[in-house]
Amino acid sequence: DLSADPNKVFSKNEGYKGSGNPVFIVAGLNSEGGPDPKKDQHPADIDYKKLGYNDNDTQYFSYAGSNEKYSGTDTYQDVNISVERMDKQMKEFAKKHPGEKIDILAHSLGGSVSALWLANYYDPKDKSYPELGKIIMYAPALKGTQLADIAKEFDSSALGTGIHKGLTYIPMVKDLVPPPGSPVLKQLEENGEISQTLEDSGVGKKYEIYALRLGDDLIVTPGTGTLDGVHEVVLEDSNNLGGTVKNPFTAHSNIVDSANAMSQSQRILSGKKIAC
Repeated sequence: DLSADPNKVFSKNEGYKGSGNPVFIVAGLNSEGGPDPKKDQHPADIDYKKLGYNDNDTQYFSYAGSNEKYSGTDTYQDVNISVERMDKQMKEFAKKHPGEKIDILAHSLGGSVSALWLANYYDPKDKSYPELGKIIMYAPALKGTQLADIAKEFDSSALGTGIHKGLTYIPMVKDLVPPPGSPVLKQLEENGEISQTLEDSGVGKKYEIYALRLGDDLIVTPGTGTLDGVHEVVLEDSNNLGGTVKNPFTAHSNIVDSANAMSQSQRILSGKKIAC
């Protein structure tokens, strides 16, 4: 059995087996890479092998379309385009794994895309779709993000827009917010299109979704809230976690590398209770 230690990550030699399903990974804003983990850059830093998957049963979502490598700018597009592309890729993935359940792991904006796909496209009775296994989202923007609201205030004036644009050239900042005029930026506002669509759909009550968050995430804060029905797990603040997470400025991006997130993910994938 898995330890009650919330930071303990088990290996296969210690008896960890994972879910036994293949996995579809959806990375977030400003990610880049390709769908094939064996030859393409990995868009997300989720260590899928620690979670029991291998290269052959893992595929990454591409914001550019099926079998295409993508860049960070592709993640700025209208989220509905991304969701439509996920629908196509999930159907293709199902053909490669007929009759198998498929897990979904998603980070940040990838959580929004995945949840919208569940709300607007997925039909468990449609045989062209796979049966779903476990769904785990890391810092998902299901109710929007305060950062998008702040950007909206900046962009209400020419001076503010100029400042916003300038911030996107600063390394520490550019990966956190899209440039002015990006379609997805408005959609990510709190109580914006993404939030309202997901709330109205009741998707959190239809599927078993786990949302893991860090207490000191400055981008998608726990205070933003989550959808009704979603199992929300607020992890310790970043100073107390293993992995590369060290402070709140990197917490949002690096939650997927924290020992606590990996440990809790192992428990979810094994059908165990969350360790407190």
